[in-house]
Amino acid sequence: AYGGAVRAGAAADGRAAEWREPVSLACSVYSSTSHGQMRLEPRNSDLTVRVEGGAAKAKKISGSLDLAPHASYSRQSTTLSVPLAKGAATLHLQLTSAWLKRGL
Repeated sequence: AYGGAVRAGAAADGRAAEWREPVSLACSVYSSTSHGQMRLEPRNSDLTVRVEGGAAKAKKISGSLDLAPHASYSRQSTTLSVPLAKGAATLHLQLTSAWLKRGL
């Protein structure tokens, strides 16, 4: 997935940014069977925000998200909050999952 520049939002403290363009991410999710139950293996992904300009101490800040619980055969959207490292910020995002055919 690739991002781009964002402009500061209108948050009360002036430290918000908003990204209006969708960002696509394709990943493989694997299943396993345990005690007769099929489950998806964890699919941990790191989301990184790069801060340019300003007085930010950290120029790259990451947060982790397990995508497996959000995988679905039918198109499904979920609103999530992903805390970034050291409490620097929180990413609020809408994750839309769609199962793709094999070989794409």
